[in-house]
Amino acid sequence: MKKRRVRSSRMILEMYLKVLSKLVIYSNSYKIVAVTGSVGKTTTATIVYQVLSNIEGCNGKKFPKVRTTVNNMNDTVGLPLTILNSHDWISFDFKGISQLFKLLLSTIKAVCSAKEECIYVLEYGVGGPGEMALLTDIVKPDVAIITAIGPAHIERFLSEVNISKEKEKLMDAVGQYGMKIFGSDNEFTKEMSHNHKKSHLVSGKGVDFAISTSAIVAKFFGATSDEVDVALIGVIPPSQRLEIEIFRGVTIINDSYNANPLSMKYALDILEKEVCSGKKIAILGDMKELGCNEKLYHEEIGAYAHEKADYIIGVGNLAYNYNADFWFEDVNSLLTNELFKKISKNDCVLFKASNSGNFNKLVETFKVYMEDSS
Repeated sequence: MKKRRVRSSRMILEMYLKVLSKLVIYSNSYKIVAVTGSVGKTTTATIVYQVLSNIEGCNGKKFPKVRTTVNNMNDTVGLPLTILNSHDWISFDFKGISQLFKLLLSTIKAVCSAKEECIYVLEYGVGGPGEMALLTDIVKPDVAIITAIGPAHIERFLSEVNISKEKEKLMDAVGQYGMKIFGSDNEFTKEMSHNHKKSHLVSGKGVDFAISTSAIVAKFFGATSDEVDVALIGVIPPSQRLEIEIFRGVTIINDSYNANPLSMKYALDILEKEVCSGKKIAILGDMKELGCNEKLYHEEIGAYAHEKADYIIGVGNLAYNYNADFWFEDVNSLLTNELFKKISKNDCVLFKASNSGNFNKLVETFKVYMEDSS
């Protein structure tokens, strides 16, 4: 009964926010850049946003305002809240009611005010079948980007083919004069691109893909090549997503925000390519929402990691299946061990796990240890 009430409340909230966001969109000159994919979604959206924002003022040319998804607000509640320029989730209490009333007032103001030009760079996150249709019903994109397809949330989708079909619905929502961009380094997106005329295939992974894509998107909105070159200077990837830094002589690759088999392979590829004179170490945590084949996926990634790293540290119950050189039940177990002493200057260390693994705490503690021991 309680679950039913929560579900009903959420449906009412979704409908309310959908109506408000549609009113705002239809009364203003908004353009929508939609980004989805099993890996690299936030990195791509962040860098596209940064590049479009940096174009404003280049060569004295007026460029629209640019807004983007924050706080992972990319579902049927977060997406309309972003369009309504609200970065706070709605709570089911008096504070939440107050927020909804304020959103109504700001929507009325936006509808009655002079039209505003704005480009929204939005993440379209789907965690189950049918969700992409709900998101595109809120707002259809002018530019759609699919980074790559992999077994993320496969527990609900059951197969990567189903994930691919769900993501492709974003492309189906693009208008006649819109633009579609696919990652070319992924079998699903590459195959998908054959179904869509005037689509762009972009090579590269992670930041490389995002930079190439951002240049194409900026030119679609009228930026010149010179303006794009200037805008690309100083681009900063989002934190905890393949964030690379050298700290006390150790190269740290912090990709601790989330993990699925495809993003694990991307991160391990980065570790392999990173130049360092010491050891290459992969500290890997659990991957979540992989369904009945979760053990098999972890075994597969473990075998892949052994090809890319000198040694592997597994952290978490599922991480036991990596067949790691060292294994710990949780982050706290690793933190109380002296294994960090085996890591020295000139080593390269990858931290990668699903967000629930609390690996960001592990990264920060590792930095403290390296600072104290230097």
